[in-house]
Order: sequence, then C-alpha cells, then structure tokens
Amino acid sequence: MTKTIRGICLFALALGFGSSWIVGADEAGSVCIAPVEKPAHGAKSLANPSGGNQVRSYTIQIDGRPAVKASAEHGVMINDLDLAGKHIVKVKGDGKNLAAFRFQFADYASHNLCMWFKPLYETWSLTPAKGHGKGCICHL
Repeated sequence: MTKTIRGICLFALALGFGSSWIVGADEAGSVCIAPVEKPAHGAKSLANPSGGNQVRSYTIQIDGRPAVKASAEHGVMINDLDLAGKHIVKVKGDGKNLAAFRFQFADYASHNLCMWFKPLYETWSLTPAKGHGKGCICHL
C-alpha cells in the first residue's frame, strides 16, 4: 500500500510541478518559408501575378541567424526560435535590402508560422502555418 501511495505522490508531483518544465523545455517556434514563384515574362496582372518581377533570388534572415535562400521548388524551414521573444526578419532580394519587420509568436497564437511571398504586390506575409494550404508545405 505504501508503494502505491508513493507512486501516486510521485505522479502528482510530476503533473503538478514538473509538467511546466517537461512540456515547455523543448518547445520552440518555427517559420516555414513557402516556395517563391519565379518571375514570369509579360505584364503583371491577376492572371500573371509574377509578371515583370525583377528579383531572382530572395534570402531571409531571422534575428542573427544565417540567412536562408528561398526556393521556388520547396519550402525552407527555420526551427528553434524562441517562443517568448520578439524576432526581426530581414528580406533581401538579389543581395539588396527589401524589407524588415518584427514579430512574436504570441501575436499569432501558433508556434508554427508560414512566411510567404505575394508576387502581385511583391510583399511578404507571416501567418499561422496551419490552415495556410498547399503553399506552406514544410511545416509538417
């Protein structure tokens, strides 16, 4: 009987005190850089959103990490981002600074975000990866 009570007490301690560090210890955020559509020939239009775009290669840097090159074929994952902190994202196109913005995971209620390029307006967006659809394929 004492072994059973001791076991129950240890289990209760693990649930009550340990769960916050056990669950939270390995949690980190991620950002999937969705594939970027290659520039197309012809005039820009709703039917040809990447028409006339000049940038051939985008790189994305989050905080002080090495920049990653966006791909047209597949998503690129950036893992192990601090969930509590604020992050700065810098986007370069063909080596030139194009955009910079800050974000924190708490603003998105998600630990897995998708960063994607809108070719019609040549802007970048950050949204929760879940529900984003086929465009953000590296979040799994």
